[in-house]
Amino acid sequence: MFNGRAVYRADRAWFAVDEGGYLILNDQQPYEIHIASPTQVESFIVYFPRGWAEEVRESITSHRERLMDEPNRNSPYPAHFFERFTAHDPLVSPVLTTLRHAHKSGPLSDLWVEQQLRDLLARMLQAENAALRKSRALAASRPSTREELWRRLNRGRDFIHARFDAALTLSQIASVACLSPFHFLREFKAAFRMTPHDYVCACRVERAKFLLKRSDLPITQVCFEVGFESLGSFSSWFSRIAGSSPRAWRNREKTTS
Repeated sequence: MFNGRAVYRADRAWFAVDEGGYLILNDQQPYEIHIASPTQVESFIVYFPRGWAEEVRESITSHRERLMDEPNRNSPYPAHFFERFTAHDPLVSPVLTTLRHAHKSGPLSDLWVEQQLRDLLARMLQAENAALRKSRALAASRPSTREELWRRLNRGRDFIHARFDAALTLSQIASVACLSPFHFLREFKAAFRMTPHDYVCACRVERAKFLLKRSDLPITQVCFEVGFESLGSFSSWFSRIAGSSPRAWRNREKTTS
């Protein structure tokens, strides 16, 4: 998403997609999308033909001899990606940027597009493995438990990122993650080095920056639009994270842009 954000709902999960990253959804994954923005939001969505992800995964994980002996082998296991909002990275994001710029420039060669899409899938699989390796730092004895806990914590974090403008409670967020409130709080702090409340406020400030820079909404309206309950708490958190007051930050950004 560019020049704004969209909120996706897939089953019990919530995701917000904005200029800061991307979201991968799986084959035949039903979802709803909601866009409510004072700016005109542009989306860029990539679809892959069925079976390509499995073919690329097979080529990455199998020995070269086997690939030569069985070039058309079909994997019995469908590729499944961890659904979460992912901040832009050096693996996936550059190919997305290249595809978007090329798409906006005019007609494209089918061969070139196929090359880019298969390379993108390979990078997505690499990024998936790198993300799951982060679960090793969690304090659970079994790898499968650490991996599942990592998924649940990210589910909770994505819920915050999508719903930060609402009055959230710890119990509500923990319920989305299928964890008890204190267990979620303790593991969230260990995994992300901040509390859920700190993350809520960071998301609100980040959204406030966008509205201050890209819209002419009054500062008071921005404050309540992003979920703060008072101008005092808004200014305090904004200054703590951005280094200046909302008004000073807007004036500086408007001057330099």
